[in-house]
Amino acid sequence: MNTNYMKVSLLCISCLLCVAVSTYYFTLRGGLHLDESLSLILSSYSDYGWTKVFTNENVTGSQLRQLVWFGDTSISGTANAIINLWIDNRDSPHSNLYYSALRLWFVGFDVNQEPYNFMWRAFYLNLLLVVGCCYLLFNVTFKLFKNAILSSILVVLAICNDVSVSNVIYLRPYLLQTLLVFAYIYSTISILQDFRIKKTVTFKYALSTSLALLSGYFAIIFVAILGSFSLAIAFHNFNKKDVLKFCYSYLPFTAVLSFLIYPPYFFVFGNRQEEAVSKLGSVWENIISSANSVDIWGNAFAFPLTSCAFSIVLALFHYFKVKDNESRLRISIQISLLVSAILWMLLVEFFAPYKTARYIYPVIPLLAISLGIIWQVICTYSRMIGMSYILLMSAACLFTSFSGRNVEYLYPDREYDCSRFHNEKVAVVTSQPWALAVSTECFDSTTRYSLFNSMEYVDYGKFDFIISEIDLPDNKDVKLVSNRVMYAYKMYKVIK
Repeated sequence: MNTNYMKVSLLCISCLLCVAVSTYYFTLRGGLHLDESLSLILSSYSDYGWTKVFTNENVTGSQLRQLVWFGDTSISGTANAIINLWIDNRDSPHSNLYYSALRLWFVGFDVNQEPYNFMWRAFYLNLLLVVGCCYLLFNVTFKLFKNAILSSILVVLAICNDVSVSNVIYLRPYLLQTLLVFAYIYSTISILQDFRIKKTVTFKYALSTSLALLSGYFAIIFVAILGSFSLAIAFHNFNKKDVLKFCYSYLPFTAVLSFLIYPPYFFVFGNRQEEAVSKLGSVWENIISSANSVDIWGNAFAFPLTSCAFSIVLALFHYFKVKDNESRLRISIQISLLVSAILWMLLVEFFAPYKTARYIYPVIPLLAISLGIIWQVICTYSRMIGMSYILLMSAACLFTSFSGRNVEYLYPDREYDCSRFHNEKVAVVTSQPWALAVSTECFDSTTRYSLFNSMEYVDYGKFDFIISEIDLPDNKDVKLVSNRVMYAYKMYKVIK
């Protein structure tokens, strides 16, 4: 069989499988996370749900979503929003990249549709991104191990596990960050395996670095770690003067491109950055939290800690055993990538404001490299045993990490929560913009709703129920009937 044909076929099969698994889990989703609603709000550059709430309005669910999520999906409206996002995206931990892409993706969208149509439209962008992730990861692993079958297996293991699936179905910037980090890794490997001082090469590498840096503040740490390893590898394998000459043009290019793509990025200090710096005041507590985050790895791969440690030891042993420079270069890159991923995840979980998987989504798939390293060393003795090992580990991952038990953001009870809002005799009281963002998906398109920001505007005689984000005391007018509606509200029955 033609080698290129086989490679393309395996890549396509891997991509289709990853898309199918991700789509299946997205069909199980009952609703949106608060931050996903904020993605729509920020990309449309709406004030409602971000800084504003409704004072005293009577609108349909469709009209509400046009004010909060998207009201103008024309080319001119989109261009205006993208310009505003370039000036200030209003979300300091992230740049304008994802929000601009999401805004472009909604060009021509019919804003009168139901909430799930908004969800699916945004998810189709994620499907495009995950295909890009599969393509890049396949080529990264192929550069590292020179085996298309292994690359296809590693792609499936890396993308179809519970943690990575959660990343794909989560409508936030993390999947784009994953794609841009993979692009940076691919560019780094390409530079190290074919070092040339050319303006086009320098520009492409500077662009991939800029985009990775702009994908989220924590990505800066990853670029710094892998960049340091790459510089050491380059000094060891190439002429030091040539390496320095490359850096003298590459670094200014990167700085200029980063500034041009999103000027405020390195000059804004927001709440999330303050929270990260504050972690320095509780070092021991955060070291423990960082170590405990290793449990997240187990939701993605079978025996991840053992595999990573064993693979690094084997790779070092293999490095000193082989004699040719090409193999040694490849092994040094493998070790650098795996160690960079591990260090980055531990550091991120140390500084992260919340100890959740989302902050380390972008490099979780790189743990698959440990399986490739072990396969590589085993294959020097027996290729059959090497493939048997990969198949065995694939089966172990299938039973431990592909269970679906740890897939996040499904919200199976959301339909019931939202059904509380489906009544024209309900007054909705929201004083906080984030609470409005939470409930935006719940309003029926054709039903008219009365929305207030204070109880002073509510005429009790006109309503049967009040859904309020503001706590109301039981009295002669209202009685509490549910203390949790959409995790932001409480529901009260009007006593008549």
